[in-house]
Amino acid sequence: HWIACFWWAIGEAQIELEDNWVRENNLNVQGALYDKYVRSLFYAVSVVSTMYGPVAAENNNERNFTMMLMLAAGVIFAVVVGSVMNLVVSFGEYKTEFRQRMKRAMKFMRANNVGPHLQLRVRRYIENL
Repeated sequence: HWIACFWWAIGEAQIELEDNWVRENNLNVQGALYDKYVRSLFYAVSVVSTMYGPVAAENNNERNFTMMLMLAAGVIFAVVVGSVMNLVVSFGEYKTEFRQRMKRAMKFMRANNVGPHLQLRVRRYIENL
């Protein structure tokens, strides 16, 4: 939302420039707010999700804003991917620890001739830790 608002503000503030995204897309500054918002939001979502905007930045201010937005989107994407990878790694470590704990318990119970009923109860207990 905020990106869309800033994008429209940049275009409207520089409307007198010939190379301006608002003019290039034949948008009316006095037009319906909904139309302006949807066009700006479409730009914002496109740049953040694919790092490519369907609306070209026409002047240096628009290009600077778009570059900063792309850099921020790249950083956010990297953080999200890193967080997902940490979850995957920690889940793998948990599974490894679980298997080792179960293996040690089973080895101990076999060595000490623990009955099958108690072995089942111990396995269920370890599974619920």
